[in-house]
Amino acid sequence: MRKRKEYRYNPIDFEKDVAIGLTLPLTNDSSAAYKFDLVPSASAYGTGSLADDEPISSSIKSKTQGDFHLSYTTLEQAKTNLRNLVLTNRGERVMHPEFGCDIWSSMFENLTPSLLNRMKKQIYKQANIWLSYINLLNVIVEKSNQENRVNIKIKFALFNDSINTETITINNIGHL
Repeated sequence: MRKRKEYRYNPIDFEKDVAIGLTLPLTNDSSAAYKFDLVPSASAYGTGSLADDEPISSSIKSKTQGDFHLSYTTLEQAKTNLRNLVLTNRGERVMHPEFGCDIWSSMFENLTPSLLNRMKKQIYKQANIWLSYINLLNVIVEKSNQENRVNIKIKFALFNDSINTETITINNIGHL
């Protein structure tokens, strides 16, 4: 008898009104939200309710949530955690000196293919250590059209879930 493929889902994802965590940036500034790909739906503002027919969008800010944007699914929270890992330098996090990918520390180095490859390997290595529940499907680190800047595109899924994938794009790293 052929064995069925097993899928695992976090049961908290099915509870629409239970937030899992906070998303980046930790601010209510709308211009900062666009920087981190957080574009809430206009109908969600001011309602403060979660109807069954209303989709739960990532980082919706309502009157009940205060100033912080909340994530309601494990995949949304994993996206925020991965973005946080990539944009953090090692030694920057208190009590976790090895947390981070050191992307910013290589900002003043010559932009060579070996540097881009080193950044890519560092992202894979750190995600494997700190975010073991995430399966990185593809990491692209490439030179931006603008001088001395890097674009990073990461496609990932939760571990043991190849159906639901998410992509993070971080543009113009090196912009001061």
